[in-house]
Amino acid sequence: MKVGLSITVANFVRLIDEAERDLVPIHVGTVSQHLPGWNRNRLGSDGIVDDELTVT
Repeated sequence: MKVGLSITVANFVRLIDEAERDLVPIHVGTVSQHLPGWNRNRLGSDGIVDDELTVT
């Protein structure tokens, strides 16, 4: 494993271990919004534009 990747993996392991010691409830949500005209790179092969943005 490359050095940079090894450091990153070690940091994730440490982060997860620390977080596991003090678990707290969280809230997660998702919202979608139609944004006509905002998307330029989501054109389907049939010419239909996906103009919905979803954030979680």
